[in-house]
This record gives sequence, C-alpha cells and structure tokens, in this order.
Amino acid sequence: MIGQVVSSDSYSNGRGVVFGIYVIIGGFSRFDVVFENGTKVDNLSEDLLRSDLWSILDEVKTSAEIEILLSNSHFYYSRMTEGCPPSYKAERASKLAQLRSMPQYAKLSPRDTNRFESEEELVICNLRIELQACFPDVKFTVRKVLDSCVTVCWEDGVPDDQVGYIIGKYQNGIIFGKCQNRIIQCPFHDVFGGVSYVVHDRHYSDAFVQYAIDRLRDKYSDHVLKNLSVEIFRNDQLSDICPKFWRNVKYAGLAGKLYGILAETEWKEVKDNKYDAC
Repeated sequence: MIGQVVSSDSYSNGRGVVFGIYVIIGGFSRFDVVFENGTKVDNLSEDLLRSDLWSILDEVKTSAEIEILLSNSHFYYSRMTEGCPPSYKAERASKLAQLRSMPQYAKLSPRDTNRFESEEELVICNLRIELQACFPDVKFTVRKVLDSCVTVCWEDGVPDDQVGYIIGKYQNGIIFGKCQNRIIQCPFHDVFGGVSYVVHDRHYSDAFVQYAIDRLRDKYSDHVLKNLSVEIFRNDQLSDICPKFWRNVKYAGLAGKLYGILAETEWKEVKDNKYDAC
C-alpha cells in the first residue's frame, strides 16, 4: 500500500516508504520507494520487494509525511544534477526546517548547535541518541575508526536489520564500479550529519551461538551437524569438521545459513529458550 515502510540491505540508505504502485500485465505490480535520506528507487518489481533482500515493516506513513520525504528527495536530486539554483539558500532553509520539525528527529542534535568539532562526532552523537531510544536494553559502542567511517558494535541484543534501519541513513557514501566512492550529501546529512561509511559489527555470546547451532540442527538434521560446536565456530574451523560436508551441493551455503540465523535472531528469543544459563 501507499505509505508502507520498507528497508533493504542492498541499499545503504536506511528506511524507505512506498509512494507509487503500478499494476502491469499479468497482475504484477511495480513500486516507487523514497528513502528517508533523500534517495529513491523507481520501478521496483514486486518479486524483488517480497524477496529476502527487502523487509516490509509494520509501519505506514501518512500522505503528509510522504510529501515531506518527496520534497526532500526532489531537493536532493536537483543538487546532484543541476547544481545550486539561484533560490538555493531559501529552498535549503525550507527543507532543513521541515527536517527539524519531523517528530522522529526531535531529540537529535542538529549541526548548527556548534557542539561538534568534526562530522564524525555529530554522527556518533545522533546515532547514540537514536539507538538508545529504540533499543534501551542494548549496549551499543559507537566510535570513529577512520576518517569519515563510524562503526556500531553490540553483543547479542537485536537483529542486524533492525539496527541497519537506523544507521543506514547516516551513510553518504555510495560505491560505484571498482570501489569508487561517491559522496551524496542530502538534506538529512546537512542537518544531522553524514559519513562515507557506517559499519555495524555484532558480536555473539557462547549461549547465542549455541542457540543458532541448535536451530540449524533442527532444520538440517544430519550426523555431520553433530560435530558443530561453539569452539569450532570461534576458531573458524567450520570447514574442517567434514570437507565433503562443505563441497556437497546439498549443503552449499550452510555456513552462510548459520550466520543468517545469528543475524536474524534477537537475545529475547535466546533467553526465552533458557540458553542464557549456558
């Protein structure tokens, strides 16, 4: 539906909203999506939107909220393709004021507070505010590791994609071709900051890893899986437990499935199954 909130790991843009739906021959639909950071994806196929590459969230934006996002997007693309028009200052002030008035950003620190010595400090501050508000029971470590690169680390806690919805909009670097980075500055970055890379790094406790291994065993019952252990996982020896196991087409990508279970699982699920006592 129009206003449906979505997200995709294929685009480092955070959350997006469906603003256009078109029914084509055969009854299939195509979708236009505008992201909160100003970028857009047009003519997205229905099968792709419903694939594992995208997540459909339990949230719907109003028409007024969509108009604000589209207005920001128009401003963003006009700066990319046309440079700064004569009315740039007035238009920029209007767009930035709209962003500041959006309820979901009310607690963030805008750039013009002059509290920050670098772009990374501004991004780190706002990331901490958003992450703490959304996940008060999870301890995040947010720090600068390189120029224009910030990492977000946490243990167990919430699934990767839930954190990705928040941190993606602070990334203003897009990779083109052979690792060529292009900086895209949009209204959100003008107000609340943006860096070339925002990287998330989730760590897992032994109880968490054991839970993921047991889920894998339940799904792929095989004697080889009995050899899996937390120690083997920690020592990066997954491929050593049985070479044939990793070459067999039947099991191709099974290591990836283990990491997939880890990525999608939250600590509450592990705790509810009494693994926290491991």
